[in-house]
Amino acid sequence: MQLARQLATGYWLLATSGESLGAQSLIWFGVAGGAAIFALSLLHARYVQRAPRAVQSRGGFTLFAIFMLLFAVGAAVAGIAAARAGR
Repeated sequence: MQLARQLATGYWLLATSGESLGAQSLIWFGVAGGAAIFALSLLHARYVQRAPRAVQSRGGFTLFAIFMLLFAVGAAVAGIAAARAGR
């Protein structure tokens, strides 16, 4: 919880500081967003649409979605670190 608050505060400070983001930080934020959207689409296919392939996979779709969400958080942290370094 505290890490999420620090990340949100850090991103807000970056967004309001008037500085533009560098190419490396934009790439990291793009990767984070793509991974999060992909994870949410997996969870949607498994629990909302109840696609037969997703249901038959048992916990595979859910496990991969959790890993993708963790990857998205890591990529967002890398993006914040790159933005603070001015990259």
